[in-house]
Amino acid sequence: MAVTHDIIAKKLQINRTTVTKALKGDDSIKKDTRKKVLETAALLGYDFKQSQQNRREGKRYFVREKVTFSFLDPVSKEVLVNGEGVLTSLSTTGLLLKLERSEGYLIPMHQSLVKITGAESIEEYSEIPLARVVRVNYQSKTECAGKFDEDVAISKELLEIIESQSFEKVDRA
Repeated sequence: MAVTHDIIAKKLQINRTTVTKALKGDDSIKKDTRKKVLETAALLGYDFKQSQQNRREGKRYFVREKVTFSFLDPVSKEVLVNGEGVLTSLSTTGLLLKLERSEGYLIPMHQSLVKITGAESIEEYSEIPLARVVRVNYQSKTECAGKFDEDVAISKELLEIIESQSFEKVDRA
């Protein structure tokens, strides 16, 4: 039987969401908690490579890559806001970005585009296409979800390479 996030959570007597965030390297999880989750997962035989729920059609690929971004006007492609953040996941159809810092306070959501640059492990393979902003969440860190046009997509093969490189960067100590 495969070791799941639920099994790890039950063993540590913590919430499953905490386990998921810890395994993905989410900054909202304390280092000590993350270390306990990773140690317990390893002891239980958790399969880290298969953990990203990315092998089926339409699943997201874990990235966790520091990037720079720009929000653009969809017609003129004029830059509205620049900033820095962490690209947390990619899929064949879109992306999820945590914004850490931006020039200008307001994030233009209505019909804006997001352009990702400065991602080392991604840029050596290809550029991330422009994504249409479909959701902005204002939590402890602002998140932006973007969707690629139907005729523009990143291949699953490339996503697996990107995820693999990003996964190797995750500090498990």
